Amino acid sequence: MTTLQTARPPVQTGRQAVQYPTKVTIDARALFQIMSHALRRKPDQPRVIGTLVGTRSDDGNEVEVKSAYIVPIDESEDQVDINIEYHKEMFQLVRRVNPESVILGWYATSTKLDNLSALIHDFYSQEHGTYPHPAVYVTVPTTEVSDIEVRSFISSPIRLPGDVGLGNCIFLPIQNEVVYTDTDNSAMTVVNKAASSRMRNAEVFSDIANLDQTIAELIESIDKVQTYVRKVLNGKSEASVAVGKYLYRTLTLLPMLSNLTIEELYESYLENVLAVVHLTQAVKTQLELTSELTPLV
Repeated sequence: MTTLQTARPPVQTGRQAVQYPTKVTIDARALFQIMSHALRRKPDQPRVIGTLVGTRSDDGNEVEVKSAYIVPIDESEDQVDINIEYHKEMFQLVRRVNPESVILGWYATSTKLDNLSALIHDFYSQEHGTYPHPAVYVTVPTTEVSDIEVRSFISSPIRLPGDVGLGNCIFLPIQNEVVYTDTDNSAMTVVNKAASSRMRNAEVFSDIANLDQTIAELIESIDKVQTYVRKVLNGKSEASVAVGKYLYRTLTLLPMLSNLTIEELYESYLENVLAVVHLTQAVKTQLELTSELTPLV
């Protein structure tokens, strides 16, 4: 009787066992890099693959993808050739900038989970990849028309009696999360405005203009929340426990400031910004005068 066994054991390295990751955190900038790689692929290239670089927690339960770089491949129906030297050289360049970075796994701009994907995963699980830690596989289907669904996987070996070949594994999904900083959110706001514009462009405002726009959007959001709360109190809308808990958690995180205090803080910020602008203009003028007077000395 033929049997099929799947396993997810810890990776054994000497006397210690390495923990499989249970969550992948992906920096938004790394996701943008992957999408940029996909846009620059050859017309006849079905997908792009590359290396995921970042940090790993001490216990190995979580990995954080901070950047990614493309790796050239030659893929056919039954085999795949990876440019190993390019992969090694690129990682050395990354380590020069970020010495704490390690290889976490690889990505592909498709949802394929076939034998070739298993072979690539096996490559990244060896010495020139994540060994002795398990490799992570992230799929970013950039060819989809709908919203991009980022998924993360680890591999589990499939053992058939007498079979020791490569690529015998299945991919098990694990939790992932794409994180954005305030700077990323600001950049995405401008990108969204350009996407909805007929000319595909958007104006980039100064710091003061951005602050003014942000405050206006915040006031608009507060007005919407107040309108919703009034409707609930008047019985015109049905109360939501989830929304109530979210508003409570949000309010407890914010300091209690009066309107006068907020205005003083805002005016103080504007004064600091104006002082920096005036100082910059003074330094610029001084440099221009120095460059004009130097030849006369």
